[in-house]
Amino acid sequence: MDIKKLHEQFQDDDSPSVEAQIRWLQKQGFGQHQIDQAIMTLYKALDHGEIPQVCQRIDIEDKVKIYRLKGETQKVGRWDVRKIKNGFELCQVLLELARRIRTKELSDTIKNIEGFEHDMRKRWEKANKIPLWKRMFRR
Repeated sequence: MDIKKLHEQFQDDDSPSVEAQIRWLQKQGFGQHQIDQAIMTLYKALDHGEIPQVCQRIDIEDKVKIYRLKGETQKVGRWDVRKIKNGFELCQVLLELARRIRTKELSDTIKNIEGFEHDMRKRWEKANKIPLWKRMFRR
């Protein structure tokens, strides 16, 4: 998979290079492993012919753009769906993927912390069932 060759199909005057995309995501506060995973996900999908799509709400009051890959579920309501056209929209897809990866990592971390706290609570309750004099003289 040649990332630069895949990027060229969306290249225009205003779109950044792949290196500039990486620097931009680093400035957004993403870790290198999150950036690598987002780039691999995006360009692997492009290599398989899955062009990301832009979904825009048709309602006049709510101008919401959501960037998604092909095969992801669509939100309920009236949406205008089209394939991305330029490098800016490609960057927005990359940003959305990096956000999803970071959110998943953070939710996994929270689950690990909750599990750790649950285990510690069980140990504490088990230790408190033993009388104090037995705990003091135990080796």
